[in-house]
Amino acid sequence: MSKPFGNQKRKEESKIYDKTIRSLLKELPTTFMELITDKKLSKEALKPLDIKLQKVIEREADLIVENTETGEIYHVEFQSTNDSSMPVRMALYFYLILQNYGRAPKQYLVFVGRGECTIPSSVEIGSSKHSYKVVDLKKDVDCQKLLESNNPNDWIFTVLCRLDPQKTAIRTVIQKIKSIEDRRLQQELIQKLLILAGLREKQILKLVEQEVKNMGLVIDPETNLYLKEIIEKGEIRGIKKSIKKLYIKKKLSPEEIAEILDVPLSLVKEAIEEIEKD
Repeated sequence: MSKPFGNQKRKEESKIYDKTIRSLLKELPTTFMELITDKKLSKEALKPLDIKLQKVIEREADLIVENTETGEIYHVEFQSTNDSSMPVRMALYFYLILQNYGRAPKQYLVFVGRGECTIPSSVEIGSSKHSYKVVDLKKDVDCQKLLESNNPNDWIFTVLCRLDPQKTAIRTVIQKIKSIEDRRLQQELIQKLLILAGLREKQILKLVEQEVKNMGLVIDPETNLYLKEIIEKGEIRGIKKSIKKLYIKKKLSPEEIAEILDVPLSLVKEAIEEIEKD
């Protein structure tokens, strides 16, 4: 049985991956969408729709977009683990989108996890069967077309796709990012690349980190919101670890711990609550 604290850590990391992917999708990476949907798309024709679906219950999808040229609606969900509840969730999204927009969406579940994707592409619910397309990025999508795109957000998804050879593809992405004059955008793209590389094997993340250093790019945590958030969450985890040690081993009161570590009493109480749940 895994420890609750470990589960919490994975949930926090998952939120960072989700936030990064959704921020990329907001820019409508057209080439990436074409590879997922197997359709020729025009960015001008793609119209983002509200991803919050509220009808008694509320769900927030990763991406819902309308092709104004054909009237089709595309729904895309990203998944980094083999979650057995996904088929039913995809069916739920289908009917919520149908109810909200009056049209049946074409659905795509994009698997970005490290291992083999075992999520089925359909589910039977009573007498009904619901189907959608499952795309495993590391197997089904060649990164070359993404590298040829003019949209920087397409480039970032390269690290999740087939990389052949790995070093050349990653180096090409970083060179493209380095050529961007807007330093703030450059910082944002590099950090998104580093975050998504964390969804792949450790050697790929190390390769990205090394190539970033080799090209003289520096990540500034003060101007980069993504890195800053990761650092802050890491610091909080470290503080909570110290709180737990003082509470368990030294038998100190929450007030004493807050004074010694110079942290808010609410944070101390939160850490102690986690101990009592273990």
